[in-house]
Amino acid sequence: MHEVVAAADDYADQVPDAPRPVGIEEADGNHVILKLSNGVYAFYAHLKSGTVGVRVGQRVTSGQEVGRM
Repeated sequence: MHEVVAAADDYADQVPDAPRPVGIEEADGNHVILKLSNGVYAFYAHLKSGTVGVRVGQRVTSGQEVGRM
């Protein structure tokens, strides 16, 4: 099992070549970071708005959906 150490699901979907550039604060968009082991993390970024289904502190298993791209 892996622990969710960060999760965001409050950014609008980014559109390629949009007239407004994306700021550094929102560059990764909706995302999930999992702690796999000491010092080893997995970072899933650019997830579709409204699809992140995990929260910080939750434990997830291999194959479990954490969000959609």
